[in-house]
Amino acid sequence: MNLEQRLIETQASLYNLLPESIRPFANRVRVVPTYLRWRIRAEGYRHSKRVLEEFRNRYRGSRCVIIGNGPSLNQMDLDVLRAEYTFGLNRIYLLFPKWGFQTTFLVAINRFVIKQYRKEIHAQNLVKILNWRHRESFPPDEKTVYVCSSPGREMDGDILTGYFTGGGTVTNVALEMAYYLGFEEVILIGIDHTYSAKGEPGMPMRSTQADKDHFDPTYFGPGAVWQLPNYMTMEEGYWRAKHLFESNGRQVVDGTFNGNLQIFPKVDFYAYLAESKFKNQHNF
Repeated sequence: MNLEQRLIETQASLYNLLPESIRPFANRVRVVPTYLRWRIRAEGYRHSKRVLEEFRNRYRGSRCVIIGNGPSLNQMDLDVLRAEYTFGLNRIYLLFPKWGFQTTFLVAINRFVIKQYRKEIHAQNLVKILNWRHRESFPPDEKTVYVCSSPGREMDGDILTGYFTGGGTVTNVALEMAYYLGFEEVILIGIDHTYSAKGEPGMPMRSTQADKDHFDPTYFGPGAVWQLPNYMTMEEGYWRAKHLFESNGRQVVDGTFNGNLQIFPKVDFYAYLAESKFKNQHNF
């Protein structure tokens, strides 16, 4: 384990020792230096604003699908996604050759994903929303935007002020991004919310076997480093996203096949998609 992994391990252990009531404050303090650099650097806030401002509320009246990376995706026929606006997360592009199409957007926040797979991510010809903290992986351009978590900010849907710090998963950043773009309805799939790997939440671990927790056994295959999930933090973010959407007359539903997340209303993906009153790419 290298120095960076040891540092993350130490940070995760200390964070897990904090009382739950103190954790939001700790998250806010932690991101202050990074946020300030993002605000003043040309390739940070100013670049993000220039690229993303034209997208704000562009998709009012439309729906989108946020595609997680759970193995349940292998139980689904996803050809219907050709007609949908879609957010792919992390290494979802491993499925693009099989599908014969790509997602509309790609969101990646975790340092291990961005650093280990930067060449693959950079090669994707779609709009990419990435974590400013790991900007050294490749420079921003018209399809590569870096966003930053913001200290002291609630989840309010304005990604240009920074995303909510305590969301615990890239899915919550994608939900904020979907809100910013104006989507009225978000349908989640592939958010299985269960992992076979066990251990202290947030700890980095090096995989020694084929990946059972994602749709592809090579997703975090032997030798790859990833972080164990923190269910408490993830669910706190999901509750905040639910409140954000519903308090503004929008909705998030969960069409994951046999998923374990119990926060958003459960729906049958195909039946719900057929009955949805919101627009997709074909009838925008």
